[in-house]
Amino acid sequence: MSGVLAALLRPATKSEYLAVAALVLLGTLSVSLSDLPGATSQEVLGRIRSLGIYFLSIMAGFGTYLVARERDVEKLHRFFKLLSLIIFSGALLENLGLIRDLSNSFRSYVFTSEILYVNDLRDIQQYGFIRPKLFTSEPSHLAKFLGLFLYLAALTAKSRSPLNMLTLIAILSMFAVQSAALLPGALMTIIHPFLFARNKYPRLFSSMLMLLVVAVSAAFIIGPEAVGRLGLDGTALEPSAYLRLVRPMQVAYHVLQERPLFGSGLGAEASLHNFIIAALSADNVPWFVRNQSVGSFVFGNIHFALILQFGVLGTLLFIVLLSRLVGRLAGDHRTQFFLFFVLYGATVGSVNTPILWGPVFLVLATLRASEASITAQPEMD
Repeated sequence: MSGVLAALLRPATKSEYLAVAALVLLGTLSVSLSDLPGATSQEVLGRIRSLGIYFLSIMAGFGTYLVARERDVEKLHRFFKLLSLIIFSGALLENLGLIRDLSNSFRSYVFTSEILYVNDLRDIQQYGFIRPKLFTSEPSHLAKFLGLFLYLAALTAKSRSPLNMLTLIAILSMFAVQSAALLPGALMTIIHPFLFARNKYPRLFSSMLMLLVVAVSAAFIIGPEAVGRLGLDGTALEPSAYLRLVRPMQVAYHVLQERPLFGSGLGAEASLHNFIIAALSADNVPWFVRNQSVGSFVFGNIHFALILQFGVLGTLLFIVLLSRLVGRLAGDHRTQFFLFFVLYGATVGSVNTPILWGPVFLVLATLRASEASITAQPEMD
């Protein structure tokens, strides 16, 4: 709510407001062009609710941007670095069992059973230990925001020392957290000095050695996990792989056959109910997914969500409007931003959620606030 108030009360230019309004109008258009005339009252309410969340998420994110861009770069760096250290340290303490009971008690009290991750047996079978959640509903949320804060701290770093420390934490976190949701932020943290700093690059040998360590670490973690999750080792298809890849592709194919240009619109879950029920009867559906309610359906990731909800033309228009927004709010940083968006979007299951728009606007604000230091980093200590 404070983000929405900031968006309404903080000063912004006309072009900034127009760039934000264009994305909001696209969501409204997606609902207007959906099958509203033949929809049930429940489907109509679902679409209105989804549009409202879409609007509030963008406005809250924009308000956060207006507040963050006014902050001193060094203060932003200290803040994001502190958050990264707290989350990383908390994950280590939970792995050691020192705060696991406290974390689980808090999670059970705050989160409903529908969103609470309690599949510790799966963690032990797949990873060899119970992954840390650190008071969040599931391991991926801890990983997602640890990666984000590491990246934001790297964007605002003015010298090599903090970059080295952040890179080390990113690598160690891959082993400590064991969640693919960490990878977008961790990878952006690691590659930022090598790809996006404009001068005074680290020495070639140090750069190549660091990238080699990262590549080996990522391959060691991602390789076996990908093989197991996709069933390439002869085991059953892993539930999250089905939910994030297989079912979204099935639903996307179904939607594009019926509504290729503008998709099913925001809040399409109810209108896709019958198709999802049919998809759940397929032979490749893991038993864990079969036991889930249809209400737990997600679009897999933002890339499927855009195609499903906005269609082909709507998705192209979304990309154009988002690029325009980046230009208005962060200047000449489209390449870096869209690399982050593509990676991070793979971990977010919907376009109408603050979990997408909050980080998007935080990255834009940090790019804007730290533009001068980005040009000069990393400096030699």
